[in-house]
Amino acid sequence: MHSLLLLTLAALPALAQSTRPDAHQLGSCKTGMYSFSEARTYRPPYAVEEPPAAVDPNMYDFVVLEGNNQTLKMDATGATALMVKPTNTSTPGAIVKGSTSRFIQYGKIQMKMQAVGVPGIVTTFILMSNVKGAQPFLGDEIDWEIVGNTTSSAQSNVPTWHGHEKDIVFGAPPHVLTPAATPQYPNGQPSTTYHIYELDWKHNEITWSLDGQVVRTFTKGSGDAAAAGTTGGPAVQLGAGQSPYWAGVNTWSVPSVSAKFEWVNITYPAPPPQTKINPDRPLPQPLSGYDDNDLPVPQWPANQNFL
Repeated sequence: MHSLLLLTLAALPALAQSTRPDAHQLGSCKTGMYSFSEARTYRPPYAVEEPPAAVDPNMYDFVVLEGNNQTLKMDATGATALMVKPTNTSTPGAIVKGSTSRFIQYGKIQMKMQAVGVPGIVTTFILMSNVKGAQPFLGDEIDWEIVGNTTSSAQSNVPTWHGHEKDIVFGAPPHVLTPAATPQYPNGQPSTTYHIYELDWKHNEITWSLDGQVVRTFTKGSGDAAAAGTTGGPAVQLGAGQSPYWAGVNTWSVPSVSAKFEWVNITYPAPPPQTKINPDRPLPQPLSGYDDNDLPVPQWPANQNFL
């Protein structure tokens, strides 16, 4: 079963609208099951930094932000982000990135993925807010980043905007999974095998888990980070890219490398209908979506029912 289960996802505006209202204001969230599919993937004619407002989420489940149909493939086996050796290997290669077409407000999100174990390549699972205002981005970010030159650990990040400055919280314990902070990957497995990465986002707390084991908890106001907490209805992003310096140097001994994403899961306590089940790869256990009081709900806000 290679599917995307989405809950508490705020719909984008209709095709006729030129801007997207704040997801906190619209809500319009609903449950659903969405398979990775080329037919349900919107590929704009140009690179975009966010799902464009013109995308109808009833027609498309995913938006390609960077890449093409060769470098970001969506099919029944999942999503594959392919990094190809650049012509000039002394410069960073391209970034390959996709996003859900809907936006989430709190919830537990899991992604099963296989990272690239090559120096210089970073594999990402991100909740990225695209709410804009007077500042560049009023919304923030929660993510997992797996750096190819450190295949025994992963980074948990909370970049957040303060005015025009972005504070990034990562890189040192407890933000990196090292023996001094938390256990490494279970059973000594590297990041290049499939693992389940989880973000549990509540109104005042974020918890990161790896293969079901809690590895970090960030509480707003705890002094753990400069981050004040994430706001602004983010979308779920996946991808891979070559860092210019901090992730190591890729010598490109092979012509290409790829990150693989088997499924993304966001559910609530009552399990949705489980169709197209592959008995060899069952769906994960039902999880929770939350309202502003951290109570489980089938949609957010609870009084929205027009989608």
